[in-house]
Parts: sequence; C-alpha cells; structure tokens
Amino acid sequence: MKNKISNYIHRYINLPNNTLNIVSKQYKSMPHALPHIEQETGSLLHNIILGKSAKQVLELGTCLGYSTIWMAEALKLTGGKLLTIEKDENLYWQARNNLKQAGLMHIVELVCADVTEVLPCLAKQYDIIFQDCQKNLYQPLINECYRLTKTSGLIIADDTLLAVTNKYLSIRKAVDNYNKAIFADQRFYSTIVPVGDGLTISVKI
Repeated sequence: MKNKISNYIHRYINLPNNTLNIVSKQYKSMPHALPHIEQETGSLLHNIILGKSAKQVLELGTCLGYSTIWMAEALKLTGGKLLTIEKDENLYWQARNNLKQAGLMHIVELVCADVTEVLPCLAKQYDIIFQDCQKNLYQPLINECYRLTKTSGLIIADDTLLAVTNKYLSIRKAVDNYNKAIFADQRFYSTIVPVGDGLTISVKI
C-alpha cells in the first residue's frame, strides 16, 4: 500500500533540478549509506521554505546534496541562502561537485566540519534547521538548534519514524530518544509527519 501511495504522489511531483536524478543514482553505489530523502519529502521541504518565505536555512548533514538541492531551489525563489555542514571529506567534495552541476553554489555555503564544532560558533538565527546528521547527535544538539532557530522557526528532523521500523536497528533508539525529548520540551510545538522515513517538525515558541 505504501508503494502505491508513493507512486501516486510521484505523479504530481516535478523535480526542480535535473541533477537530482544524477545524485539519486550516486546513492545506489553507497550500500552502507542511509537512502536520500524521498521525492515527497523534498517537495515538502521545498514548499515549507516557500510558504514561510524563508531566507536563512541551516542543514546538518549534506551527504551527496540531494536534500540540499531541493531546499536551495526553493531558496532561489525566496532570495535566501543555505548553510550546509558535512563531516565526511569525500562526501563534501562529491556534494560540492553536485551543487556546481546543479548551478546552486551561489545559494549554498558548504562547510566540511563536525556539526558539534561548528554550531557553537554560529551566531545567526535561521528560519529552518534541517537535521539529518548522525542520529545519535539529534538529541544532544536540541539546545544548540533551539538557540539558532528564530522564534516561530522550524527544526525539521529526518528519519524519525525509523524508531518503529525494523530497518537500521542501530539508530532506532537514537531517533526514539530524540522524539521523546523534543515532544517533552516545552519550548517547542512538535508533530511527526509520516512522509519518507518520518519527519519530526518542531516549531520554536
């Protein structure tokens, strides 16, 4: 049933950049990596950015740049910018090449570093933070993400329904702990959207 729903949704999704197809194929050569976000997740992120007229977005975990391209295409329309952070140097360079091919380097600032070292150095606040780095960092980074999010801004965490699947057992506890913590945190209003492997969307009060 899930595949039927996904296939139906895909009929109505227009990819904003053809490089997305190229990046998607690159993931298939990385059997140990988590899959990139689904098209419907990318479309949702794209529309959230447009709906909020977001100007500043922070992405934690670039990987090959698939989600980066979706968000940067929306920011191109709002006149915004995206800062994305990737720890793995090989992924950083591959993502950089993908973003160049997509024609989005004027929108995106790509940093090769550990998010735990970069976030404390940031002072700017963001309209949206997209959390997609190592899952065991989701919960420990809540306070830094709170500090860096504007009032009424969003923290959107990916893969949060892996807590109830049989996939990627090693990270089930990490995302479950994040969900428990963010829903108990009175500084946010949170909800889980069952798109892709789950998005936990938290609004900073």
